[in-house]
Amino acid sequence: MSGGGSGSRRDVTVQSLRYWRDRLLDLSRRNPLLYFSHSRGTKIRIADPGPTDLYQSLVLSEKTLTFPRPVDRSVEDAQWSASEVGTDPHGSVAERPGDLVVDYQSGSAKDVIMLQRKLRRLEANARASLEELGVNTLYVALGLLRWREPGSAAIARYP
Repeated sequence: MSGGGSGSRRDVTVQSLRYWRDRLLDLSRRNPLLYFSHSRGTKIRIADPGPTDLYQSLVLSEKTLTFPRPVDRSVEDAQWSASEVGTDPHGSVAERPGDLVVDYQSGSAKDVIMLQRKLRRLEANARASLEELGVNTLYVALGLLRWREPGSAAIARYP
């Protein structure tokens, strides 16, 4: 076998890998890992612990952390009606603290009930992605990189 045949096989292999990678990875603005959007309803902002402590707990210590839960409500019951929101004088459902403190002011979950609904939706979407595509799509972003594409005035945010 000549060296030229080996080189052409290598070229074909490299081209095939590039084609498969491009087909498997969504590099468009629809990919939330490449183009972050605050408007999407599946984001939860964790106020405490900070990124360093969160990384230490989740990655290095492999610790399981909990989100706040509603008091006197089952977490499994995600069908709370809108009339159930506002059971305390401040207009929100009382919550039992978890390991994580959620920023309700800047996130799309405005109270603990909306947080539980959002967590259920995230869990269902991640499970469906894993079962249907074999891809894990549930991530924790510990910061954002702001980037301006050359020749563009728009600033993109990348987790």
